[in-house]
Order: sequence, then C-alpha cells, then structure tokens
Amino acid sequence: MASTDQNGLVSIPVIDIQPCNPEAPQQLLDAASEYGFVFVENNESGIEPEAIDRMFELSQAFFAAPVEVKEEVSISSNKAGKNFGWLSRGVEKLDPTTQQRPDVKEAFNIGEPVDGQFQQPMPKQLESHVETMIDFQRRCHQLCQAILQ
Repeated sequence: MASTDQNGLVSIPVIDIQPCNPEAPQQLLDAASEYGFVFVENNESGIEPEAIDRMFELSQAFFAAPVEVKEEVSISSNKAGKNFGWLSRGVEKLDPTTQQRPDVKEAFNIGEPVDGQFQQPMPKQLESHVETMIDFQRRCHQLCQAILQ
C-alpha cells in the first residue's frame, strides 16, 4: 500500500474507491489507521481539480489577510458562535490528552449552512463566495458519504 521513496519518505497510500475495487473499504481503514491520510483515486463525486484549486485560492486569500481582519471572525468573538470562526496559530490541539504542543496552523472553522447561509459571520473577502463555498462543502459531503458506503 504505502511505499518509501529513495529519501526514506513515506508515500501517502492511493486508494481507488470505484465500486469495482472490493478491497477499498479495508484499504481506506488500513491507510487511515496507519498513516492518518489517504489519496482518493477515481473520485466519482465530481469534484473537479479546478473547484479544489478555487477553495485553496480563497483560503490563501483569507489566511494572508491581516490579523485584524481575521479577528473580526475569531472563534473567541461573540459573533462567531461555538466552535465557528478563525483560530490563530498555536491555539488548537487535535487531541489535548496526548498532544503536548499545539498545532502550528491557523484554522477557520465553518459550520453547516442553513437555508443557503453559513451560521457564523464570514470575512468580508469571502462574503461574495458563500455560494461557491456551500456548493464545495456539499460536494465534499457527498464524497464522504461515498467513502463511508
């Protein structure tokens, strides 16, 4: 499944999730358990690379914004609501019981959309992209459902 390249780096397993691969469920479980990551091949959910690239562009624009802009939608602000909003670097821990150091990444937690809107305020630079983000989130959810099946 996973392999090591000439520099000793481990490659992320690539899993074909087409129905014709009866080993996919076990391969997904093994890869997630052992490596924590998988690369899904033959994604039938219809998420085009361009849609993924667009989300990365929007993310990069948000995270490149000044701290003051991101603080407007901070997870600790009254506006953001419970577990929604921006977190600065070094705030979050995936598992506080076992992880000694916090994550070095920033995050922007977005809740599930209700009636075509997100439940928390969006940063100004993302407000005009809400429809695109909701569509992408829906398509990701469909992919998750396909993987879980």
